[in-house]
Amino acid sequence: MTSSEIALSLPGTDQQRATLVQCSNCHSLAFALQKRRDRQGWIQMIEKMRGITPSGVMQPAEAMPGILQRSKEENEQLAEFLAAVRGPDS
Repeated sequence: MTSSEIALSLPGTDQQRATLVQCSNCHSLAFALQKRRDRQGWIQMIEKMRGITPSGVMQPAEAMPGILQRSKEENEQLAEFLAAVRGPDS
């Protein structure tokens, strides 16, 4: 399955799925969704991934607070969605 097909197969809104598909700029969604995580686990993973560019280069440590602040709301919404569809009890 392609990342788009995986996203379309998940419950949720178009916006939730569109945000998730952005993860496939760096890796497949099949890879990203292999493990189940709770909300906090997803937050940690999302924040870690925000620190890596699509070409695999780590963002400088001093840039991370700004990156995470700008993406905070989207990160939280994505973590809620992922915990619902790929959480420990989903």
